[in-house]
Amino acid sequence: MTLSFDEFEAAVRFLRAAGVEDARWEIARLAREELNSIQFNSILRRRASGIPLQYLLGTSDFYGYTFAVGEGVLIPRPETEYLVAYALNGMELNSIVYDLCAGSGCIGVSIAKEQPQAEVYLFELSEEALFYSRKNAGDLPNTYILRQDITTPPPANLPRPDVIVSNPPYIPTEELPILQREVQKEPPMALDGGTDGLYFYHAIAKYWLPLLRPAGRFVVECGEEQPIIVAQMFANAGYPARTAKDCFGVERFVIAALPE
Repeated sequence: MTLSFDEFEAAVRFLRAAGVEDARWEIARLAREELNSIQFNSILRRRASGIPLQYLLGTSDFYGYTFAVGEGVLIPRPETEYLVAYALNGMELNSIVYDLCAGSGCIGVSIAKEQPQAEVYLFELSEEALFYSRKNAGDLPNTYILRQDITTPPPANLPRPDVIVSNPPYIPTEELPILQREVQKEPPMALDGGTDGLYFYHAIAKYWLPLLRPAGRFVVECGEEQPIIVAQMFANAGYPARTAKDCFGVERFVIAALPE
């Protein structure tokens, strides 16, 4: 839609008054949509109430692709794009890839699109999130979506992976009530990492890393201040790892390549 300068600035002020930090960017993003004034004003009011813009638009951009999102699924973050980049770096063309806690599928589907010869298995427990992962995978022939609780033993009839990637829930339970209001609109199931935020990493180390083939690799995302703890946890389980930074220069990932 087309906004005059005054209309644009008024909308920015409205969102800023409601506590929206990136108000100018969000109005510019809305202006690119084909909306009439009634639709625009409706979205503006709902955004001011704290509903994330991505939910209101039904899409989120990630790694150069556009993904369907909505209430019930975690919104892709720009820092997570580095998880995809780290995973793709040095990946063999015909790799078997596991994406644990796949959510919208943005990680696994991006890898599948970037590496069409790979086989990418997306594991997710939430039915709401599975709706979006299936929608985002579409008719990609190299993606396989399974409903799976990753804190339980994996299916026995799947090929062993060459690469494991995961952005699991990692926020300590007691911190959920004090999260930014937009984040509180996202599903607790996709955020809650247990008492210390490390519940899912223990499960990954116990059930999933042992499946890796020789020379296999893994990349997992963590919350701030967690990577060094998770790297030590994995090392204690027999998988020495290193930490790596995200696009903001924050140590956020734990990475390792197993010996051949």
